[in-house]
Parts: sequence; structure tokens; C-alpha cells
Amino acid sequence: MSCVVLIGFMGVGKSVVGSALAGKLSWPFLDTDEIVEEQAGIPISTLFEERGEPAFRKLESEAIAIALTEDPSVISLGGGAPTQASNWDLLRKIQAFVVWLDAPVEIIVDRIGTAGSRPLLAGLDQESRNAKIVDMLAVRRSSYEMANLRFFTDNTASPMEWAARLASDLEHLKATA
Repeated sequence: MSCVVLIGFMGVGKSVVGSALAGKLSWPFLDTDEIVEEQAGIPISTLFEERGEPAFRKLESEAIAIALTEDPSVISLGGGAPTQASNWDLLRKIQAFVVWLDAPVEIIVDRIGTAGSRPLLAGLDQESRNAKIVDMLAVRRSSYEMANLRFFTDNTASPMEWAARLASDLEHLKATA
């Protein structure tokens, strides 16, 4: 296992847990959202506004391909990336170990808050935002379930503690493989 890819809905901790996990493994951490912003030269919210979701998804797939060239690494994918079959093709091609970070919907809603920087939730009132989160989770669930491992990140531990537990789980899996 030389490439660990974190997937899951917004607010589950992919970036913060991923960065901490990379530190524990002494591997580089790559966030595909950051790569998209670097490649586009604008924030993702602006990219959505000016070019739309299809343009974002195309750049996101390119960012995943770029990130997967870093071996070993811990990579965080955007919440919608696993819904694209072509992205799963990229992950399978290099035999990435995919971890689905999951949390209860109430925790996700709380962590997302007002969602000012979340383009798919922008401009919605709290009730509409919550309903959209539930709908999006339902649609994305089958894509997330394709991961090699499901790992829960509720509020019982800090991101550093989750990273330590996940590193331990990965070491255990590696030893028993």
C-alpha cells in the first residue's frame, strides 16, 4: 500500500485527517481541491460560478491523475470525485488503497456550518442546505461504498487521534495482507 486515497462527503475531515495521516506515515499529502485551484488559477467557488460544475469535474479528474503520480502519498479527493467512473479507473489502475471517511449526517451538517465556501450549497438557507446535504449523501453513498475501508470520524476524537487510529488500521491491514 503506497498510495492512500481519502474519499467522503464534505465535512468528514479528508483534508485535516489526511494531512495528519501523511505526517504519521512520513508521506507527502496532496489535496486535489488545492491542485484544481492551482491549475485553474482561481478558487473553486469562482470556478463553479464562471465555468460550471462540468469544467470543475474535468479539472478535478486531471488533478487526481497528477496527485497519483506521487508515490507514496496520502491524497484527499473532493466529495464528488468518486461519483465519476473515470476517477475510479485511475484509482484502480495504480491500485490505490481507498478509505471512505464517514460521519453521521448531523455531524456533517454541523461541521459544514453556513457552507460559504461550498459551491454546491451556496445561496441556500439552512433548511434547504440540510435537505440538499441529505440528498447528496444518498446519491454519493454507492460511490463511497466502493472504498477498501470505511472509517468513521465522529466527534469522539480529534483529527490527530483519527489519523493515529487510521495509521494503525492501515499498518494492521498491511501486516495481514
